[in-house]
Amino acid sequence: MNISIINCFETYNERVSIISEYFRLKRHNVTVYTSNFEHSTKKYKLTNDENYVYVNSPKYFRNISIKRLYSHYITSKRIFDILYNEKTDILWVMIPPNSFVKRARIFKRDFPNIKLIFDVIDMWPETFPIRKSKFFFFTLWRELRDKNINYGDIVFSECRLFQSILSKSVSFEKMSTLYLARRETNEKYNIPILDDKVISLCYLGSINNLIDIDEICKIASSIKSRYKDVCIHIVGDGEKKDIFLYELESRKIKYYFHGKVYNKDLKTQIFNKCHFGLNIMKKSVFVGLTMKSIDYFEAGLPIINNIKGDTWDFVNDNYIGYNVTDDNDIYIYDNKMRDSVREFYSNNFTVNSFSRTLDKSLSKIEV
Repeated sequence: MNISIINCFETYNERVSIISEYFRLKRHNVTVYTSNFEHSTKKYKLTNDENYVYVNSPKYFRNISIKRLYSHYITSKRIFDILYNEKTDILWVMIPPNSFVKRARIFKRDFPNIKLIFDVIDMWPETFPIRKSKFFFFTLWRELRDKNINYGDIVFSECRLFQSILSKSVSFEKMSTLYLARRETNEKYNIPILDDKVISLCYLGSINNLIDIDEICKIASSIKSRYKDVCIHIVGDGEKKDIFLYELESRKIKYYFHGKVYNKDLKTQIFNKCHFGLNIMKKSVFVGLTMKSIDYFEAGLPIINNIKGDTWDFVNDNYIGYNVTDDNDIYIYDNKMRDSVREFYSNNFTVNSFSRTLDKSLSKIEV
């Protein structure tokens, strides 16, 4: 069979790679159609990967802007213009952008024999920390997804929480949770080297308007006042970096700013100097599982978490860290947590667990 995978963002590349490998091992032909514009760097890619088709996408510079939505619209149009001249048996569509959903529904109408799979990695506009109810534009944006997504034969979501929204538009029997996955890591980096005179926290990821800087500072200050000295290793960058560093300095919280770190081994070495990973976002953000939390789990790093839904339940049900509540600011490190985190990661976020979920779900549509 011919498998066509549509993707817009480089942040989904590892998931796309694992899906592609899954189908190739079953001797199917896989082609990935994607944008040549990188969202994280705001630059064009200079690459020629095998089995990838890159379409030229208009550039943009602001994450929330009309230009960005226009870029997604053009990317969607150009990808589907190509697909109309290709043989496709299974169309796998990574969501967002929401414009992909409407285009895929039209494609399914024109080619009713294909199997259409939607893979919802993020919820737009729900994940944006904005008062959305006042903006008619956000309703139209959401409806691009909601009015078309039930045309899929399978609708995967990267966390259970998303299904609380998707269930209003998608038949229950079509939905399945397909958690993020990581390939196996090198075990030699899994031995922590911790300073017993200081509690070290790690913040990984974009420093943007989704993270709760004040909550992070409160957690660090609480640990500092209750136990011992504290420091934060910051791995990432973003438009709120200067505000973040200023708030840490004003509260006399030590930090190490590593910037963006793409080397996996180097990043894991930083994790191994830390007692906890910070998985902290604004309460208004609708997300059940973050990519950064999977990186923490992969390295065996316990988390301090305020993300509701899946991650909140994971922490409650497994000995892998602490959830932040109004009446709990006690974060005692126990090295046994690292063993629990590794076991939890192995059971839920490896390629093997990912493939088992795919086998079960795809059998329902006889793939």
